[in-house]
Amino acid sequence: IKDQSFNVKVSDTKIPKVSIDSLKEVNIEFGKKVSSISADNFLIDGKKLSDNDAVILSDDLKTAYILKEDLFLQKQKVNVKVKDIKYEDETTLSSFDYDLTASDDKAPSVLRVEQTGLKQMKVIFDEAILSFTADYIKIDNNIFNVNYDSININGRSVSFNLDKIIPAGSHKLKIGGACDYAGKTSLESEFMFDGIRDDKVPQIAKVEKATQNKVILEFTKDINLNVTDPSKYYHSDNKKAKRVETDGKKLIITFDDLNKMPEGVAYIYIPENAVVDSWKNYSEAVNGRKIMVEADNDKPEVKSVKASKGSEIEVLFSEEIAEGGIFRIYDKDSKEISNNSFGVNYAAPDKVKLIFTKPLEAGNYTLSIEGIKDIAGNEMERDVEDAAIPDTVPPTIDTNGKLYSDKNIVRIFFSKPMDFKDISDPSNYQLNNVYLSKMNGVFINPENDYRSVAIYFKNGGKITSKDKIVVGKLKDASGNYTDEMSTEVSLEDQNAVGIKIENVKIIDKNTLAVNLNDSISVFEPEDFDFYINGIRTTPDSFEKEITGGKSKLIFKFKYSLNDISKMQVKTVSYPKTANEYGVKLKGNQTIQGDKISDCIPPDIESITFSSDRKQLYIRFTKNVKGDSMYRYSFTVSNNSVEKYEVVSNNQIKISLSEAAAYGSKISVSIRNV
Repeated sequence: IKDQSFNVKVSDTKIPKVSIDSLKEVNIEFGKKVSSISADNFLIDGKKLSDNDAVILSDDLKTAYILKEDLFLQKQKVNVKVKDIKYEDETTLSSFDYDLTASDDKAPSVLRVEQTGLKQMKVIFDEAILSFTADYIKIDNNIFNVNYDSININGRSVSFNLDKIIPAGSHKLKIGGACDYAGKTSLESEFMFDGIRDDKVPQIAKVEKATQNKVILEFTKDINLNVTDPSKYYHSDNKKAKRVETDGKKLIITFDDLNKMPEGVAYIYIPENAVVDSWKNYSEAVNGRKIMVEADNDKPEVKSVKASKGSEIEVLFSEEIAEGGIFRIYDKDSKEISNNSFGVNYAAPDKVKLIFTKPLEAGNYTLSIEGIKDIAGNEMERDVEDAAIPDTVPPTIDTNGKLYSDKNIVRIFFSKPMDFKDISDPSNYQLNNVYLSKMNGVFINPENDYRSVAIYFKNGGKITSKDKIVVGKLKDASGNYTDEMSTEVSLEDQNAVGIKIENVKIIDKNTLAVNLNDSISVFEPEDFDFYINGIRTTPDSFEKEITGGKSKLIFKFKYSLNDISKMQVKTVSYPKTANEYGVKLKGNQTIQGDKISDCIPPDIESITFSSDRKQLYIRFTKNVKGDSMYRYSFTVSNNSVEKYEVVSNNQIKISLSEAAAYGSKISVSIRNV
């Protein structure tokens, strides 16, 4: 065999460093340059990233972070999988799993400051920013006022305009007031930066897209529209534009069907001073730039669905759409919301708003969209999207507080996650008509995802159940305030009453959940006795979870838990299970079978065809609610569901548009039953 050489791609042995030090993001340090990265390279808790999650790669290509749509919780356990990473040196990282704990215990800090225009600045922080509250910044000894309408927060960066031109030269800047998603605000700090001038004219860098109805031109820098009249923009044969707009570096020119561009070669004309950058540099005229126009065969897609306090749902599409299409919305019980209760408003070329005559209640809804076409006539596939209506319900304060007399600690509970600053403020609480802000040695710790607070009284006398706690008007995390101006909270001494069983539920055929009225730090499984069919039974395994500040104890058994009526759950006389304050589980508690809840969801027992193969009969293991279903609860591969009907308490019939072929394999998907 003659000498031969081969290019061999080896898997990289260097493991990236992954951390969650912000409640909004996952940070990944690769240690060397990656060639490309996308949402497909990550799984969080076994799930793909959502369309509204963003993956951002650093300028040096060695670090990335995932900006999440939903927040992590403090101390939340998170599994992150990094897979199929390709590096610039042609090595690959196949797959690594990380078990992490989300923890944000520090205020954001500034990494660098950039001048982006005559009066514009950008500040880059070390984590994602929720709000920017600085009224002014100091450059050298001069005060520059911040234009609040100009503030733009994008992940870790904050951009804003000032009221004066930033002088050229080297400057000292003082800045603070950035708040992260854990409620921590950056302190004022000093940074050096250079005031610069940019006199380069924005120019076309490339043609990103050219179809018969739309041209997208990317410029060398961020631009704003200066010439807003679309008739000043045209293509061959003086065919004028319908609309013109900018987005970052992009100039987007749209033509209607009467003035659409020809396939193949076309020439685009743009007036002088059409766009301007933040340095007041204006673009030059474009007199007949040659472009290659392609047919638009891309179908529109749904980019995002957002709701606004129940009064409207906004649907953003991937491109401009024509009016038309069918919108249906279903509540959490799969009941369709009447289509005469909302109107369809085509708010922007790529945006539709469903405006409701009566606001929807807070909760999760399902939106079905079909028949949508883009301006080139491409029809979108039918899409089903989740729509969460934000909470507008006022929070309530539990009038029953908990006292841990041995530790001199009081805990107060709320009906929902609250505003961090409000519940942390001692001036919102009184003890025996004295504001806590006027007392020494008082410390307030928000806990349980801000659903409760623990108030530590380190100085002064012993707190008793006879003391009076009053809580002022507070707001929740959505900005809703309590109805009452003040709420009096009575105290029950937990050292005297112990931790109680709140309820018991069967959550699987062999799994029992015991829910306590408090969270525990010490768990002794032998404190619980289980009787199944009158026989004392030992569980095979057990585990502990914490939800909403309370502990859920999961016990798995070898045998099925069939006859609930003959079950009992008891606690021993002297339990060792206790919470972090030393309060122990109450002894000699008994939960009888009639107080145990069956929470096992139905399973499919069988699926059979009718003789003409146009009906499917689905039998469940339990009785099901007929009104919990709708037509789109069922999807049958290579077929359409015409209707469904309930045949008996545990059986339904699905009618198909076409008979299934003999010998074919049929996939049936069922949701929300």
